[in-house]
Amino acid sequence: MAKKRKVYTPEFKLEAIRLLESSKLTMSAVARDLDVAPGRLRAWRREFSESGKSAFPGHGNLTDLEAENRRRSSQRSRIEVRLYQEAFGPFSGHHDVPTPRGFYQRLLCLAFTSSQ
Repeated sequence: MAKKRKVYTPEFKLEAIRLLESSKLTMSAVARDLDVAPGRLRAWRREFSESGKSAFPGHGNLTDLEAENRRRSSQRSRIEVRLYQEAFGPFSGHHDVPTPRGFYQRLLCLAFTSSQ
């Protein structure tokens, strides 16, 4: 049977970082006391130093940077759909949002007709 993965709360991670920085113990000693791998503790400290308070958003929650990237990706997709509609709309006979399959079919038709 597979081992169940340990899940640590954001509060636990922040407390571990605080303990690491406030005590004179080594990282290995703190990790051993908390029953955490030293590499995991090092990763938490690096993530906290890079992201500050938003370092551990929790399962399913996005950091500010991830939310911004997702918003931009969605916006980019909407622009691409509009461009595809404008470029291939006259060849398709309809002007609705093309599906990926429909897009590639139109592209192949264009390539085939231009090669003849």
